[in-house]
Amino acid sequence: MIRPGTQIGIAIVLENKGKGIMLCKCECGKVFTKRLSTLRGSPQTGCGCGDIRKSGHGDYNSKEYRIWASMKYRCKTHKDYAGRGIVCCERWYDYENFLSDMGRCPGDNYWLERVDNDKGYSPDNCKWDTIYNQQNNRRNVRVITVDGKETTFQDLSKQTGLAMQCLRSRYDSGDRGERLVRPQDKRGRSRKVTKTLFPFMKYLFSPIYPLDNR
Repeated sequence: MIRPGTQIGIAIVLENKGKGIMLCKCECGKVFTKRLSTLRGSPQTGCGCGDIRKSGHGDYNSKEYRIWASMKYRCKTHKDYAGRGIVCCERWYDYENFLSDMGRCPGDNYWLERVDNDKGYSPDNCKWDTIYNQQNNRRNVRVITVDGKETTFQDLSKQTGLAMQCLRSRYDSGDRGERLVRPQDKRGRSRKVTKTLFPFMKYLFSPIYPLDNR
């Protein structure tokens, strides 16, 4: 049993909170909680500052580092990446090499994109690109032909202001040209009008029907 005051690597246990969770104080002065198994597995990391001091880049909270870590994870375990043979080049297993090749992300709406979706992550196949362009480059994006030009429902929706679901439904129903991009009925779905079998019957129970002719 771990007792308060026990030192594990660069951290001292302050309290055993139960279920394997330890309240600790790092040698840098930060108080943090971490699983005992994690502490024992990486005793020199402490609150995380040990990794930063060891690497020297101090970039663990940056967007670039999160993207890099996510890229490595996908290439190792994700069925749509590792399962298809999408790998990360050996040079990019080092974060500092990745940052040196790609530079900083240009903005909040930019992410790492592969130029050829059938190839892996490497300096000659990657670029910073906007989320919008990434969506259009996905393998499952449907390319359609409108007025002799190839486009996607996403692009067409942006150009016309119509909902993508509306455009898909019209296109699958056979609408093309002006009918495909006609203005959407903002009143919603029209009600189905139920016809009365005997139209004259509605007057029998109407309060304005002259039942008494006297």
